[in-house]
Amino acid sequence: MEFEREVLRLARLLYPGDPSGGATKIDGQERDGIFVTEDLVVAIEATTSPRKDKAEKDGKKLKALASQLATQYPFKAIKCFFVTQEEPTADQRDAIKRLGTPLAAVGFDDLRSRLIDVRSYLSARGDHEFGSARDPETDDKRVTDKYVELDFVDSASKATIGVSDLYRMMQDGRQVVLIGDYGTGKSMTLREIYLRFRKDYFNKVTTKFALHLNLNDHQGQSDPSEALIRHANLIGFSQPHQLVRAWKSGEAHIILDGFDEIFGSGGAGRPIAEVREKSVELVRTFSRKTPREAGLLIAGREHFFDSTQELRRALGLRPEVTIASASEFTEDQVRAYLQQRNWLKELPSWLPRRPLIVGYLAGHRLFDLVDDIGSVDSGEGWHRLIQAVCAREARIEAGLNEDAIRSMLEKLATLARKTSSGLGPLQFEDLITAFRDLRGYLPDEGAYGVLQRLPGLRVSDGRTNSRSFVDDDFVDAARAGDIYNFILNPYQPNFGDAFTGAQTLLGEVGLAVLGYRVNGASLSEGAITTSLTKAQSIARTEIVQADILRLILSQGMSPQRAITINDQHIPSLRVTDGADCSSVEFSNCIIEVLDLSGLEYAGDIPRFTECIIERIDGIAALDELTTERIVASEIGDFSESSETMAAILKLDLPDRKRVALTLLRKIFVQSGHSRKESGLYRGSLEGQNLRSFVPAVLDELRSMDVIRKTRRRDTTLWEPNRVLYSRVKRILENPTTSVDPIISRF
Repeated sequence: MEFEREVLRLARLLYPGDPSGGATKIDGQERDGIFVTEDLVVAIEATTSPRKDKAEKDGKKLKALASQLATQYPFKAIKCFFVTQEEPTADQRDAIKRLGTPLAAVGFDDLRSRLIDVRSYLSARGDHEFGSARDPETDDKRVTDKYVELDFVDSASKATIGVSDLYRMMQDGRQVVLIGDYGTGKSMTLREIYLRFRKDYFNKVTTKFALHLNLNDHQGQSDPSEALIRHANLIGFSQPHQLVRAWKSGEAHIILDGFDEIFGSGGAGRPIAEVREKSVELVRTFSRKTPREAGLLIAGREHFFDSTQELRRALGLRPEVTIASASEFTEDQVRAYLQQRNWLKELPSWLPRRPLIVGYLAGHRLFDLVDDIGSVDSGEGWHRLIQAVCAREARIEAGLNEDAIRSMLEKLATLARKTSSGLGPLQFEDLITAFRDLRGYLPDEGAYGVLQRLPGLRVSDGRTNSRSFVDDDFVDAARAGDIYNFILNPYQPNFGDAFTGAQTLLGEVGLAVLGYRVNGASLSEGAITTSLTKAQSIARTEIVQADILRLILSQGMSPQRAITINDQHIPSLRVTDGADCSSVEFSNCIIEVLDLSGLEYAGDIPRFTECIIERIDGIAALDELTTERIVASEIGDFSESSETMAAILKLDLPDRKRVALTLLRKIFVQSGHSRKESGLYRGSLEGQNLRSFVPAVLDELRSMDVIRKTRRRDTTLWEPNRVLYSRVKRILENPTTSVDPIISRF
């Protein structure tokens, strides 16, 4: 009975137009299915039996019925199908064949292929790329690496979600959105889920399959039917209408990769939120029109939308949608991945565990270059890594020396600032132009070969030969180069031209590399601040001014003259003791993190006018600030809110453990930052008579390599061991029940 219902459901999709089509009785005999369309009459008998006598019996019924239908519908074609659950046996085929036309014996899969030839689609789809997924060794769309399963975090429940969980949600007809930064493995995960559906279809575990679309291929499209037709043409599938029919019928799950990679046409004065909403109209229509029996999986960059509410609204998601955030590899996952490549050593703590950068370094056999720089900070580590990969490339090809290759990377990283992602894409002509600008002539054959395989870049689109940087931190480290060179020589002609249209400021890694190189060159405070003064006199250098000012304030220096930074999106702003901020103003800026942990007095901050400050680190509340310095601005939250710290200190735990939890939060909650030692004693610990425990707890955490002690300009700093972020996060989420050795020994 269940098989018959499934056959009839499929037949209704194949032969629409007869609302009464289905099982019926004719001359007292029950017929499994009859469908009358405009020019065709179809009769069906379905069976799960492989026996020959069943085919003979049902075949005779069909033969008699065919004659009766031909008389009843003289101007319509007649077709009769004997449908078996598995492939018809040779005896069954022979029995039906001897009865003659219009009878045919077909298996269920054969009948289903008339709706969509799934096997042909799956074969064609395998030769097309899956988002940004590439083989790390060859940069080819054919990925040979074994997938290492990632963990995702449910944004609502904070529960961990694995790939198997995502697969089951799709099977249940759920909507799921994966968000994450570039390189966190979203495309590889979507590819893995597609492959699991493919495997289960061929193994007959499921009758449904997955349609996987790269949204970057569908610029300007808003109608799913048109997108599916284009998708079919792109992959070489000859029956585009079948994909539309499979989607509308709920026979196919839908996977959409890259909602941040389709761009709507903006208009002068249109709010950016409206532009974003227009750009994802195709995704929104898929979301609203995909049948509920089919799953829908969508992926894109985490910060494309300003909020989860905007994401839900713009993508047209159901209230019960699951939104999951991609995380970096855990240490166990990194270890499992590297074991595939026979690499057994530990990675440096400053190196991100994002699958893309780990895969790139592993695929290009570059881990030997980072083996001796594991204990340095991120600024020195990234500087030395980029220098090492450039030196290696210069040894492979004598067309350019390592400094020339690095200058190329740095110039391209500056050019990538003009793209919305900060990573690219860059056209290959951009590489040639950058080479000519740096060298004064066009590349010869040897240099052209180097350009084809510049380190840190990967093919973005094979059709246009465009390139993108492989990782956010890698490109950020390279961006520091042009700013450093300007600080060394702020009198470069036409310097502002390179930054026309730039959108992206230096991130934490870029500032760390810039600070390391500036300190390594032993530049005086006067030389650094002079470069900022010079930049203020050059048009189109607003981003350069912002980057140098952030460096100056983080180093405890002061600008030579008043400066206002307008309309910038600033990833982080650190202010440390010694900086005179009385003449510094930020106006109409979005500041993701304002770090005041290096200040003795919270009032020594710049002026903020009509800014949005998403988070302030290092203080507990707004009333600690000098209110005249923050005017008509919005503040999100405080990493060291009095409520949060008080909650830790109220726990029924030993004093040393409560102090350890407090210090872990102070040091680790600000990802990638160092904390001034004096700041660790302030705040809630002062009023709890717990300050005396701080030195011993710091030493204990350092002995476990959880935190590290450094010195800068006669100031003691404590920095987190990046490798342990996920462990510390779990400890802070479960402070009373955690058995992690980091906290259990207190």
